[in-house]
Order: sequence, then structure tokens, then C-alpha cells
Amino acid sequence: MSYFLWEEGVSHKECQSIIDEYKDVSFKEGQTGSNDPKVRNNLVHWIETNSLIARAMFQFILEANNKYFKYIIDGYEQVQLSKYEIDGFYDWHKDAVHTNTELEPVRKLALSINLSDPESYEGGEFEFFDGHNKPLDPMKNKQGAVVVFDCLDWHRVKPVIKGSRYSLVMWAIGPRFK
Repeated sequence: MSYFLWEEGVSHKECQSIIDEYKDVSFKEGQTGSNDPKVRNNLVHWIETNSLIARAMFQFILEANNKYFKYIIDGYEQVQLSKYEIDGFYDWHKDAVHTNTELEPVRKLALSINLSDPESYEGGEFEFFDGHNKPLDPMKNKQGAVVVFDCLDWHRVKPVIKGSRYSLVMWAIGPRFK
């Protein structure tokens, strides 16, 4: 389990601006491969891949990859804006996507940005499972925190018990590991 963290990667003003820009857009239920409601309960909106937000997020991934991961990265997938309302969560999962052919790119790195002010919600902690009894919470619900991590690492968002939590998620892709 490994990650690269910026505790104050995005300003509070920019985080609130993104929430304000997208809070009234059409959200859909978040999906999983199994669509099991015991695994995930949140809302998502997809942001264009050529948006300024996507390009800025990709720069965080490239910096983390250059300094730490050293993977071959060819591009990224569409940005997901996630909204977790009361009882919203995403249980333990990995972001790796299995492809059918050796030529298709695979997800290698994931990025998550906590957009919400921690005073506006309770719960919703973003955690990694590192094989010990207590999961790691690198972001500690800090607004503007940015974390880049390996798509093969187990992680979750604990249930929100008050308010709403917004986050941005991006996945960097590249050739299959050999």
C-alpha cells in the first residue's frame, strides 16, 4: 500500500468554487461491477476529459508518478465528481479494471480530492487498508487534500452521517503490467 499526498493541494476557495459550479447538475447513482447496494451508495457526475479540472488533476498524477510510482502512464479516464449524502459510502474496493486484451490500457493510478469543508459533514472518511487492524486515513477529511495511489490498493469511503461530502476522482491509464 503506497500513496502520495498533498494535504493542501487545492485551495479552499477553489474547492468551494467547484462544488458551487456542479452542485445542481444531474447526478446518477454510482455503479460497481456487481451493482450491489451493500458495496456502494453515492451519486456521481462525469466531467469532460478536456476540462481545465481534468488537466490540472492529471498534473498531480504526473508529479506523483515522477517522484514516487514510476509507472508508464499514457493518459487518463473521465473525471468523476462524487457526492456522498447521509448514509452515502463506498465500501472496500480496488480501482483496477480488468481488460479483455493485452493491448487495452489498464488503470494504474487513482487520484482523489476532498472538496468539502470538514465542518459541513460528519463521517465520510477516506481510508486505505494496509493489512493492519486500523485503516489509514491520509486525508483526514481535509478540504483540498489530494491523494494519488495505486489502483490495486484497497480503499473505502466510510458512511456520511451528517451533511454532504463532495470529491473528485481520476484514474491514470497505461499499458498492462508485465
